[in-house]
Amino acid sequence: MTVYRTYPDTAALFGDLMTREWAPFVAAAAGGDLTSASQFASIVVDTVTALRSDELFQRILDVDPDLLLPYLIERRGRTQEAFIDMLVALISHGQDSGAVRAGDPTTIARTLLLAAHGFLLSSQTMAEDDQEESRLQQEFWHLIERYLAP
Repeated sequence: MTVYRTYPDTAALFGDLMTREWAPFVAAAAGGDLTSASQFASIVVDTVTALRSDELFQRILDVDPDLLLPYLIERRGRTQEAFIDMLVALISHGQDSGAVRAGDPTTIARTLLLAAHGFLLSSQTMAEDDQEESRLQQEFWHLIERYLAP
């Protein structure tokens, strides 16, 4: 009964659950050492790979992928905002050190998040096996590295 009093619907419950479960991914990525665009690319690809294998994420995709749809086409969620904030901080730091190209850090961060959405949600549709999945991850890494290189 407490759940019903606390949350107006299952979407609100899952929103809080997703934020709680995926916040450690933001913290881990934020702790990355950034001295080059290639290190930045590794941080993003490693984070996307970890999220793809997360039990909650996989369960949502298997049982009710529509829960994710509002966060892809209507509005940003708290976890997405946290990722954007983390990316902005890393990009700004990288720009200050010369590791990342010039540009508005917020726009660059949002662009990276949009690209990450595709790999996070759809890369399995493009990979026939684990080797191809690995090659796609490598191409994603190149995409990010070249996008950010000064």
